[in-house]
Amino acid sequence: MERYSLGEKMELKELFAKHKDKTFIVVTPNKGNWGDELIRQGAKKLLRELNIKYEEWSRSGFEFDRGEDIIFYIHGVGGFGRTYPNVLSKAKAIRKHYPNNLIIYGPSTAMVGEEHLKQMKDEMITDDKFILFARERTTFNYLRHNFPDLNLYLDVCPSLHLMKEDLISKNISQDEIKILTAIMAREDTFEKPETEPSQFSIAGSMRFDPVDARDFAEFINYHLYSGIIYTNRCHSAILGMILNKPVYMSNNNYHKNKSVWEYCLKDRGVQWIGN
Repeated sequence: MERYSLGEKMELKELFAKHKDKTFIVVTPNKGNWGDELIRQGAKKLLRELNIKYEEWSRSGFEFDRGEDIIFYIHGVGGFGRTYPNVLSKAKAIRKHYPNNLIIYGPSTAMVGEEHLKQMKDEMITDDKFILFARERTTFNYLRHNFPDLNLYLDVCPSLHLMKEDLISKNISQDEIKILTAIMAREDTFEKPETEPSQFSIAGSMRFDPVDARDFAEFINYHLYSGIIYTNRCHSAILGMILNKPVYMSNNNYHKNKSVWEYCLKDRGVQWIGN
């Protein structure tokens, strides 16, 4: 398996294209939230653009009889290495039943620290047919340092391949929201910008966690009908940027937001607030 040197970038689409003659099984690691669905939509768009045949699987068992031409793609996550749930469990299950098949783990953000590193060292797959993508440089550098034998590459989150027209067909009617403050409560370190604090009291403002949207269409439309978006949710920032909204992004309780912003959102017009 070809390896890229430290710091070199390989795009997920480029890797897909190298194997476009094979069938992909796209595996959902867990249900996740509507931000995770945005990631899945982006990855499937890449597959469709390359005319790659794929099937989707969410089941936990992989004992079905398939040949070595099948490639497994597992959608990337935030919190890679988190002690709950084990995000590598499905990759390990696939490898057990398919020792010779290529497994691609999509662009992810890894947790840092000894507790998470021990979890990853116990579970990481470092054979030549397992490929992991980081979606920002903090994760890439951390994993490269701790797993020098890992097939590790760097690319943006697949959700960034989506465009407004990929999403607004899911449009539903909704009143305009002047200010949307999209907050992930369990990672809430949100800081209001000092320059325009009065905007947070404007009539029509809304503060909520987008995970509470009833479905993906409603998740999209909360952002589509917003004037300004303040958020500590990474994929609210990404979605707002895709929808051409003014977006102000803040830290969550680990490095993910700042790392993703520095790598691929800063140059796309998303503004950072706080430290």
